[in-house]
This record gives sequence, C-alpha cells and structure tokens, in this order.
Amino acid sequence: MDESGDNGLVEGSTDFYILAGVSIETRYSKEFFWKILDFRKSITKQYGLKFQEIKGSDIFYHRGAFFNSLVNPPGLEKIHSNLVKILCQSPVELFATVKSKKGFRQQQFQLTKNSVKLFSQEIWREFLSTYESYLINKSRQLKYPQNGLIYFDDNPSQKKYIREIIRERSRKYDLESEFPEAGIVEDVIFRDSQESYFIQLADILAFTVSRIVCGRGESDVFAIKPEIADILITKLKGNVELYI
Repeated sequence: MDESGDNGLVEGSTDFYILAGVSIETRYSKEFFWKILDFRKSITKQYGLKFQEIKGSDIFYHRGAFFNSLVNPPGLEKIHSNLVKILCQSPVELFATVKSKKGFRQQQFQLTKNSVKLFSQEIWREFLSTYESYLINKSRQLKYPQNGLIYFDDNPSQKKYIREIIRERSRKYDLESEFPEAGIVEDVIFRDSQESYFIQLADILAFTVSRIVCGRGESDVFAIKPEIADILITKLKGNVELYI
C-alpha cells in the first residue's frame, strides 16, 4: 500500500487523499517480482537509467533519474502505460480508496485538532473494509480462509494511528462467522519504498488514480490515455468510480 496526496485539511493541501494497494498471493509473488525486475532491466538498458526507486511523480514530472537519462516525454508515457498493463495482469488485484476533503469538511461542524486524525481513520477503515471483504468473498469461493498481510511505505508520522486501525481488524476472531480465520492478519509492516518493488508499484497506482480523479497536473509532461485509464478502472476495487 501507498498513498497519494496528503491527509492535511488546511488551505493549500491536496483536494483528495488516496490510498492504493497491490495485492498478490504468496504463491505468485516471486513470478511477479521477476516480471517487474525484467521490466526495470529493460528500461535501464534502453534509456540509460540509474535508479533505486520508480516513483509515479518522477515519471509524470520527468524528474529524478528519468531527467538524467535518454528518456523523453513519449518514452515516459510508454513506461507508465506498460507499468499499468503489468499491474492489470492476473493474478494481481488492485485496490484504491479516494476521499474528498471538501466532502469531509461539509460533514464537520468545525475543524478541530482531531479532524486530521478522524479524516485519516475514515479513509483507512474504508480501504481495509474493501480489502477484507475481498478476502472473505474469496474464502467463500475457494472454501478455505484467505489472509492478507499489509505492507505500507514507512512514514513515522502515521505509524501509530495506522497500527491502531489495522489492529481493529487483525485482532478480531469471530467464531460465529463463516470463516473466522479469514481477513487481515498480524500487524502492518512498514518498509522504506526504496527497498520494496511492490510498494513502488502501489505508489505508481496511487499517483495514477490521483490523475484519473483530478486530471492532468500542471507539471505533468503527458496525460493518461483514456484506454489506459479504462483498463485500470475496470481492474480496481474501491470507490474510484464515484469521483470520475
């Protein structure tokens, strides 16, 4: 999982806050990892890239390692389109939740020092509810419990409340339910995105969803083609369609 935008509510903050996640079964994770590694090797060789991390903002803004390379805006658009197509392959599942700050403000009588925490809690609970519903439905289909372990980009300022929200679900065990073992397990694992290809993919997904919702940014060197957006929207589970 990763995020796009910020969870601030003051003037000048982003209009939307977005959580996005890339989910893959353990049995397919090594195969998918090698697909990503091969893709990274191919663009490294083609464009003379030298990078540790692929970030969505760097692709759209033509900055960082992409600026100091042979890649041009059409090449960046191609790299992005190919990443979206990789993300949309089976057996990968994609999730995204969008939250409007304007909508949140309209629900509040007035903003307080706890408003940012409340705003963050709401979007996390919505995202986790969508993801856990997917795990439970898949458990019904396969007739055995499905579990999910959450990895999130390391962000010291958010660790405490993210842990609290995930533990609300991971530490429940309802023996009356159809599959009490199913759902989110353990505790969230925070990792530096530079060390995880999967979190980098979640970053690209989150940034792409932000562009689908908000449109092309002033600093973007290309716009997402409608057919690429359609591929992604069809694959996504969440509430993105409410905002486009």
